[in-house]
Amino acid sequence: MGEEGAVNWKLGSPTPEIRAYAMSLMVKKMTPEQLDAVPVDLANDLTRTEMASAFYQGGQLKRALDTLKMVLDGPRDDERMMLDYWVARYAEWLVEDGRAEEAESFLMDEYDEARGVSTWQVAQKLAAFFLDQGDPDQAEIWVDVSLKGDVTNPFTYYLKGLLMHSMDRWDEAIESYEESLSQSDRYPEQERKYMAEMVESAMKAARNHESVDAEEESGDND
Repeated sequence: MGEEGAVNWKLGSPTPEIRAYAMSLMVKKMTPEQLDAVPVDLANDLTRTEMASAFYQGGQLKRALDTLKMVLDGPRDDERMMLDYWVARYAEWLVEDGRAEEAESFLMDEYDEARGVSTWQVAQKLAAFFLDQGDPDQAEIWVDVSLKGDVTNPFTYYLKGLLMHSMDRWDEAIESYEESLSQSDRYPEQERKYMAEMVESAMKAARNHESVDAEEESGDND
């Protein structure tokens, strides 16, 4: 980073956790030119996920997908990685790249042979995928599968609320949103606050018999 001479002493060899954290911070600070110089094939998986995120943020969707695919095709043996998160991002990026069928196939394969993630977590991603694709029947199937795997997950209840919302089943949507808020009490404060803002916005729209998009647009105008 051009500051090699700034540190001339150290306390001892850094632990793997410290090295991983330092590498993630470094990747976030790198310019596109510096990232181009990193040999992706020699990087560890945790670094690759940070690089994939950086490529995506920089508008390089294909490079982001290729880099993240290396991680998901690998052994997935780094416990520090949030594999559930990256499975979701990979499917979303495929859809954004106009490859919805490939995203569906990827998630179905993940469900059949889940590695490093729970099957209910993949079912949750399938529910979100079909909801976004405008297929409420399939979305409902996968919401139910996800809830059977973890009946306390607040995000799955949020998805169920969105599903009911999309079908104008207002009372059921509100009930699911309320359950989502109730279950999110176990989250850390910052995550709980973010979840509450998202769910309460959707619940307000359901009470007014408005679509979630319409509620978001009115919120932008406030």
